[in-house]
Amino acid sequence: MSGSQTGTLRYYWHVGSLGEPDFQADLPHQGPFSGFALGAETKPASGDIDRDGDLDLLIGAVDGRFHYLENTGDAASPAFVERSGPANPMDGIDIGSHSAPALVDLNRDGQLDVVAGDASGAIRTFYLPEPALSTSLAAGSLLLGLGLRIDRSLRRTIGLGAARTSD
Repeated sequence: MSGSQTGTLRYYWHVGSLGEPDFQADLPHQGPFSGFALGAETKPASGDIDRDGDLDLLIGAVDGRFHYLENTGDAASPAFVERSGPANPMDGIDIGSHSAPALVDLNRDGQLDVVAGDASGAIRTFYLPEPALSTSLAAGSLLLGLGLRIDRSLRRTIGLGAARTSD
């Protein structure tokens, strides 16, 4: 996969073998990246951002922002959907101009982080949140809190106090 000055992404299929690698390029308006309006001078980085076992894309743009293309297919049949707003882990981040991301696990927590450069040569680091865990923890905390409130309320209603032990 490669970016371009026109904003299109080119995808190269591996049609060879391990011993004899051979790559075949899709035409710019074919393949899994056709139909995306990403702006000029795209700079893609691939990694499993949502931790579902396939490669997603984080794409730097000339305006300094980032596009997130989630792979909703699988490794054999990739299909990409552009995510925006809260579904884009880099939503609202603008590093200046000509953002160029790289995906690495800097802090060795098993979650990809973003190292991004810009036209001035500045480099910034972003630690991505756990994609599903943060939602699960929030939902679990809410349910636990509700359960404790219901338990306390029920104990008061039926006249049960806190458990006591005797010597």
